[in-house]
Amino acid sequence: MIEKSSLDLDKRLIYLSGSTILVDNIPIVSIKIKEIIDMGFSKYMALIQYICCDIDDLIDNSNGEYSSQHIYPIMIYRLKENEEYKELLCSALSLVCGENEIIFNPNTEQFQIGNGILNKDNFLKFQAIVKERNGISKIDEAIENPADAKTASLLAKRKAMNKKLMKAKKTSNGIELDDLISILAVGLNQNIQDICNYDMYQLKILIDRIRMFKDYEDSIRAMLAGAEKVDIKHWMSTANIT
Repeated sequence: MIEKSSLDLDKRLIYLSGSTILVDNIPIVSIKIKEIIDMGFSKYMALIQYICCDIDDLIDNSNGEYSSQHIYPIMIYRLKENEEYKELLCSALSLVCGENEIIFNPNTEQFQIGNGILNKDNFLKFQAIVKERNGISKIDEAIENPADAKTASLLAKRKAMNKKLMKAKKTSNGIELDDLISILAVGLNQNIQDICNYDMYQLKILIDRIRMFKDYEDSIRAMLAGAEKVDIKHWMSTANIT
């Protein structure tokens, strides 16, 4: 879950409006549901993961030796060794940035994207925006700066276990994209075509608001029926982005 308080108001408003946001002059665009459907959800998720990967996706970090700061250097190493990886990573950057031409400079180890430069200094900031905009939550924030090697090792193992649990849950009873679209269509009384004009951030924050509204209604009904100790949270209060 991404806490709303961790996203400043300027970013939230840009996300909600569907406008392009700039990170050091690098554009990150709103990818509409209909665009995801056209390219195929599996392809979309596969490409997004090339940018939104964490250190455990790239290398065995069971000893907690590496941190998020190593993600970009490892990606560049793979890119130089594997032409297919380079093509897929550039395709992923093209997708999230809305730019047809992504230029990689092997000497400076940075990407020219529009009028901006993506490199080791701003990659994590860029990655965080891509995750937020596409509704991808970070599994464990604490692993970013562990106090010592032992703590890092424990956090890495816990993170790996959390990933397995999340994957199992998604396979068994997770809510898929088509479920989210249909839920939102019913909740907002809109047709499917209108819902497909939203992006993943907009979709999930609207789903979150509908969930809060339904929970509020249920709580009021329970209270009127005589239930005690009902935890009522008004549906117009601050929501989290799940």
